[in-house]
Amino acid sequence: MTGGAGLEPLQPVGIVRVELDDTEALGRIGRERFADAYAPRRIDEDRYLPPPNVSGLVLDDQLVGALRRAAGDHGVEDLHLRVIRHALPWSDREGTIVCHVPFHLALSYRFAGLRITGPVFVSILHIVNTTIAPPLRGLPWTSSLPELRAPLPPDDRQALIEHHLRVYRGEASRCTDVTVIATPAASGVATRRGPTHRALAGLALAGGVVGLAGCDAYVLGHGGQAPAVDDLRASLIALRGAWTRHRPAGEREGEPSSATEPGHQLAQLRRLYTVVNWIRTSWRAGRGSSGTSSETPA
Repeated sequence: MTGGAGLEPLQPVGIVRVELDDTEALGRIGRERFADAYAPRRIDEDRYLPPPNVSGLVLDDQLVGALRRAAGDHGVEDLHLRVIRHALPWSDREGTIVCHVPFHLALSYRFAGLRITGPVFVSILHIVNTTIAPPLRGLPWTSSLPELRAPLPPDDRQALIEHHLRVYRGEASRCTDVTVIATPAASGVATRRGPTHRALAGLALAGGVVGLAGCDAYVLGHGGQAPAVDDLRASLIALRGAWTRHRPAGEREGEPSSATEPGHQLAQLRRLYTVVNWIRTSWRAGRGSSGTSSETPA
């Protein structure tokens, strides 16, 4: 299967570039969607479909203006957004297809001759350990999401994150020199040994963990010359600061918003559950595991 309208022919990772002056595209990224927008046989229809954990994001003139001011103050060029989609197989009664699944929404720019993605890198991988909330476990549509009945074991979670980021790192090298992924700062030995931090630390460049105002930013190289990480710090801090100051109060990056009506919260969870179950099932099938169906509700 090839991509839907406006998508490049299917590759392991597809990247949709979104200019900051394209108000129509920015509005489409932030638009609320029903869960069926992420159904496997529809997911390629919308070029600007973001990861399902990006919900109601207001990409307005205020945010764009703040990002542009930060860019102008720190020598940043070619600032834009990227919707980054990974190829996942899907099998059902109609056959097997491969789809573009939106995994990440990221800022991207040029600085000192480098093509940089980040430090805003909102990823479905941040919440790949999602399980079905107890009040929803009796609903018919959750009964066919077998992967979400229990959390992933820590080693499996680390391996899944590493797998998809290795694919991204290799495929994005055609348009990216460095990717910077920020997560809440690790506090304490237990957190530093957690699967997400272990996965990112294992993929980061030597010395490529940067403190950014309460975050740990992991610097991934894409095969070119390693950057001087300290030279990137000011631009990373400025852009991340501009982004976080203009996000809705209380919203945590990579997690669904809780400041919505109950019906919207249920729609958010249904989107998340559908895609996370698909990601986990596909990854497990790729490891040769048996006994797990790859069919989830459309």
